[in-house]
This record gives sequence, structure tokens and C-alpha cells, in this order.
Amino acid sequence: MFLPTIWNYTKCIIGYVALLHHLAVSLRPNFSPVKTCTTLTLREIPVVVFDNCTGPGLVIHCLPDSKDDLGLSCYPPRWISPGKCPYYNTYQGNMDEKDCNRDRGNCPTGQFRSPLSVMYGGCYIKEERIITTTEALTTTEAMKSFTCEPVKSNCSKFISAAEEGKSTSCSGVIAACIVLAVIIVVLLVAFVLKFTQVANNLPCLGSLASSNPNEEGIIEDAETPLK
Repeated sequence: MFLPTIWNYTKCIIGYVALLHHLAVSLRPNFSPVKTCTTLTLREIPVVVFDNCTGPGLVIHCLPDSKDDLGLSCYPPRWISPGKCPYYNTYQGNMDEKDCNRDRGNCPTGQFRSPLSVMYGGCYIKEERIITTTEALTTTEAMKSFTCEPVKSNCSKFISAAEEGKSTSCSGVIAACIVLAVIIVVLLVAFVLKFTQVANNLPCLGSLASSNPNEEGIIEDAETPLK
């Protein structure tokens, strides 16, 4: 009876410790996950991290945890051994040291202060991969090959639209000029016809005017012998 009782107590203690560990891991009050540490900007730091680091001597650290996931924590600065990296100990909730991974990047060759771990890429195994200069050029050329033709096509469409608008405006001007020319020709023809009609009527008026004196002359000649 004695041994089962001890075993039961032991199981309860183990379960209680596991529950505390689970809560500590899930809550992580001093660890705010981020995707990168070496290229992290101030605007990417959550406000809660600044609030947690208001205590005396506390400094924001960007650390990997026990599984190499990255996050922000608040600790007083401490000296880190050469070839080591500070990390957030998920199980104890404190900042500890572990070996730097030289395959991932550069590692410290001397002792350094813990907030300066962001200078060493070997401390961040799961950090998002940084594109090198050669890869950046290749990516840029690839993007250029994909984006140049659409841009050129858009520019061509824009130029075609501009030329179409220009040709449309020119067509309108030409049409207006043609209409104006037709009106002028019609007016000229009407004026010529009117002038011709007036010119044709002038001799008739002259003949009428000249016939009256003749008639008067004839009358006078007829009356003369009578006198």
C-alpha cells in the first residue's frame, strides 16, 4: 500500500510540473515571436515589448529559443563566451548560452555583450534567408524579364491612345475646315449668280431709258411740222 501511494504522489507531481511547463511555454510572457533578428527594425518591435523592458537595467534582446524559433525578450545585458550565443531557455524562462552555428553564418571569436548577438548570423538558425547580392541581381533580372513586356505594352497602349486622340482631334479640325470651305464656296457661287443677274438686268434698264427719249423725240418731230 505504501509504494502505490508514493507512485500516485509522484505522478501528481510530474503532472503538475508538466502543466506548469506547458503554461510557461504557451504564455511565454518574456518572448514575443519575430521572423528575423539581424534585420529587425524599430517599427517591427511590438509595443508590449517596450512596456516589458521599462524596468531598471532591462534591454531588448532578439534571441532564439530552445527550438531556435526567434523572439524578443527583456533581460539585463550579460557577457557571452566566445563561440557562444545567447538564447531564451524555454524550460527555465531565462537567458542562457549555446553553441554558435558556423554553417549558418559568422560567429563571435571573443567575449561580447548579449544584445550584440544580432551581429552574428550563426546565432539564428531559423532566421529567414537573406538574399545575397548575386541572387538579388538574378532576381532583379528575372523580374525585369517578366515586367518589361507588360510595361512596354502599357506604354504602347498609352501612346496609341494618345495618337488616336491626336488623330481624332485632327480629323475634327479637317472636317471643320471642309465644312467652312464648302460654305465659302456656296457663298461665292451665290454672290457670282447674284452679280450676274444684276449685270444682265443693267442693259435692259439702259434700253428702257434710251427708248423713252426716242419716243419723246419722235413726238417732238411729229409735232414740229404742225407748228
